[in-house]
Amino acid sequence: MMGSATAADPIAGRPGVLAPETRDGRRPAGVALAALVVGAVVVNVWWLLANRRGLPFDIDEAGYLTRALTDGDALRGGGLGALVAQVHGPDPQAPLLPVAAGFVHATTGVGPVGMLVTQQLFYAVLLVSAYSIARRLGGRVQALVATALIGACPGIIDGSRSFLFGLVAVAMVSTALAVQLWAGSFDRCPRAIAWGVVLGLAALSRTMVLGILPGLVLAAGLRVSATGSRPRRLATLAAGLLVGVGVAWSWYSASWHSVAQYLTSYGY
Repeated sequence: MMGSATAADPIAGRPGVLAPETRDGRRPAGVALAALVVGAVVVNVWWLLANRRGLPFDIDEAGYLTRALTDGDALRGGGLGALVAQVHGPDPQAPLLPVAAGFVHATTGVGPVGMLVTQQLFYAVLLVSAYSIARRLGGRVQALVATALIGACPGIIDGSRSFLFGLVAVAMVSTALAVQLWAGSFDRCPRAIAWGVVLGLAALSRTMVLGILPGLVLAAGLRVSATGSRPRRLATLAAGLLVGVGVAWSWYSASWHSVAQYLTSYGY
């Protein structure tokens, strides 16, 4: 989180670059963001425990929760190797949310209603990513307002209280965009690698996201092409992209045929 630009700052005014701010300026914004995220998550957890216990799940939730229970049982019974073997099979449905909920099930022993709380992780990730993106377009107050408005959207709230993939996909794509902006012109390899990891996880959040991610990659390529030292920056971008493909391919290598059939049918 950075503050307003100053005339003495040589990087001030560049698109996507934030000027430095004092520690005293960062702290109130960080506290406010943390309070916003924690408050929203607490309200959601209270609502889930008060309103979803003892009620039926819709057909998609039931299927995803069954997968999450299976993943959790595999992890608890055979460790990471058994979980990888369980997940790495032909399946048209993305694995990120079921695997995350499976970890929760394996480590805490909670049932289906408790596993719904897993969505709060992605809800929090979405809010933090939204703040990061908005902060690059405006001041701290504007970024906090934008984050609160996004967190209060009916579709976002509904997604955070269900066991469906929509919120997970929004959270991971938003995180990929936030990390891409943080990576800037891809002049630092660690940032490019982090971008690649998040890009790959976004591809594992929902298979339909495959139609969105090329736009992010194109934007990154155009930005790098517009800067100096293009061969080195393009190599860094390519390294990050290779990491992203590797992360995504860890699951798509066994499921690409099922995914292709799924995405070219059902009205998609």
